[in-house]
Amino acid sequence: MRPTSIRPGLRRPRLSGLFRVGRTRVGRTRVGRTRVGLGRGLWPWPALWLGVAAATAALVRLPGPAVLDPDEYAAALYFDDLVHGRRLQEFLLSAPKPLLTLVHGVAWAVTHDWRAGTALTVAAFALAVTALARAAGRLAGGAAGPLAGVPAALAVVVAMVGSGALILQVARGNSVIWALSGWAVALDALARPRRRWGLAATALLLAGDALYSLKVPERYTDLVSGRQVLPPAAWLEAVARRYARSPLLDALALLGVVWLARRRAWAWLTGLGVITVGTLTLFGAEAWRGTYISFRYFDPADAGLRVLAALGAAWLATRSPALLDRARQTRPGPAAAGAAAGVVMVMVACWPLAPVDGGVGPTLDRSGRSSRNTARAIRALRPVAGSPSSVVVVSGPQRYRIALELGLPLDRVRDLYLGALSQPLDRALSGATAVYHDRGGDQPGARFAPLEVTVATRVGTLRVEPLLSDPRRGLYVLQLGPAPANFATSPSD
Repeated sequence: MRPTSIRPGLRRPRLSGLFRVGRTRVGRTRVGRTRVGLGRGLWPWPALWLGVAAATAALVRLPGPAVLDPDEYAAALYFDDLVHGRRLQEFLLSAPKPLLTLVHGVAWAVTHDWRAGTALTVAAFALAVTALARAAGRLAGGAAGPLAGVPAALAVVVAMVGSGALILQVARGNSVIWALSGWAVALDALARPRRRWGLAATALLLAGDALYSLKVPERYTDLVSGRQVLPPAAWLEAVARRYARSPLLDALALLGVVWLARRRAWAWLTGLGVITVGTLTLFGAEAWRGTYISFRYFDPADAGLRVLAALGAAWLATRSPALLDRARQTRPGPAAAGAAAGVVMVMVACWPLAPVDGGVGPTLDRSGRSSRNTARAIRALRPVAGSPSSVVVVSGPQRYRIALELGLPLDRVRDLYLGALSQPLDRALSGATAVYHDRGGDQPGARFAPLEVTVATRVGTLRVEPLLSDPRRGLYVLQLGPAPANFATSPSD
């Protein structure tokens, strides 16, 4: 007869069964390896999503004015053309992205409030952070114990939400946030014990083709900035100089790579490798061709580096003797200590975090001021734009927004910056009925200073008369007409 107990009154422990610790399930799948169901229960993840969304909404000042980028206004314009059966009116300096066209187009069409697009982007960012945290927690938990995934999950949350660059991308409603959300959901789907290939494929499809929009920066380069070739050696030097400023972040990221390799987490290594090394290599090739590379193009690589550093910090934190003792792995105390240590390391490595980042607040201040100026300018321009023959010249970054809100085709809403790029200001304004100038958005300031007037005056061959002037906010809406021969010129002309 097979014995069922070691001593009378004591049952033999069933090592092959499943047991629960609170809401966490642990199962023995093979000798020496333990699978932890961190994340098998769904209850913490909606709460995390809600917390991340609330924190992000506060950081981007969502109750305030919308601070979307021109790309997002262009996406809404693409959608408006599609639903009204119009051909694209001209080549826009923004690549059409199917998902973004749908998101911002529908948001504007339904609400006529640009903040709706920002709110949806906040939700997408919260989804990205939650999916990454869940995947990281599952991976780390499967390696060491039922609570060992908590440090990795929390470290990823702090690394992502603490990124000032990503917070600004969220505020602007930019496509990188939506792409990041798709990548994170795909990674979470592939990191499960039973991989969900269909969900991963759908998420990657919605994230879009990263190579689709390469022609737009080239067109922008040729039109605006001009080609400046950066050889590969110079590009590598610039990249090395950029990341040498954060040695602790680099060291923790390297630990993260080692840990992922030890775990044979090939999906993680492949995805993060593409986001970091892959994007930097691609932009290096474009820089070699002389294509303009914005500093914001580094944001995906920076985000990938932060995720790697978070994983490295969590691994280092859980290597303490308290957490290496398997008898204590199911206790909340050591797990909480490991989580706190990992979070502290990530905070130090990623400092300054978004709430205290000196680049976030002033940028949102400038963008908010420009958005409020544009709203006032639209109200001042509306009576002028009602004439069928009227043409308005407006501050370049707000052109697509103004065209949509005034219901005008693009050939009746001209770009002030591009118009004055290669010709005198009065020629750039020739044939227009009115001009909107925003001191904060139209640079360099000296080129557009003649428009900063509070009384009727002359600019070149044109007479300008204020419809709305607010020197304190740098807002000027001027009616245009031919200047009499004896009319006074602008002091800055």
